[in-house]
Amino acid sequence: MKKKKTGISNIQQFVYCGESWKTEGRLPDQLSFQGNISNNFEKFIQSFETYLIAPEKDKKADNVKIALLLNLIGSEGVDVFHTFKLDEKEKGKYDSVKAEFKKYCSPYTNRTYEPFVFNSQCQESDESLDQFVNDLKKLIKSCEYVDQKDSILIDRMKLGVTDLKLLYKKNCRAVKM
Repeated sequence: MKKKKTGISNIQQFVYCGESWKTEGRLPDQLSFQGNISNNFEKFIQSFETYLIAPEKDKKADNVKIALLLNLIGSEGVDVFHTFKLDEKEKGKYDSVKAEFKKYCSPYTNRTYEPFVFNSQCQESDESLDQFVNDLKKLIKSCEYVDQKDSILIDRMKLGVTDLKLLYKKNCRAVKM
């Protein structure tokens, strides 16, 4: 007699303050403090807030959302939380805690170096136009080009692309912003 294989269920259950919660879906990965923590935090918080919305946990009280955040962010994130200079009232506000994490994870922007890196970017010979444009869009985010981002991005694309004809193709997805 063969046993049926049972897959891992994507229903997780945990208890908070005596209330049992079942969720469907994947829990967010812990926040990684290695590499580009600013990027890692943006991905983590997007995944976490999606996780809150799906089972309508986003409607819960701030202290519940903060508890979930601290539970899922990992031990290093909890250590970071304890370094925040927030008064008790602010420690109980989800938006304040989230803003402090964002501030902690956002590195100082070198206003000279970041535009230099962006303006030095050229398409590699084995890089598709879409990859090149996506890289430029990521790089321009760290530059402080307020009102002219689109025109500066298009100028950099024209100067850095290996085949200018690609930019002017009628159905080129990369050029459409």
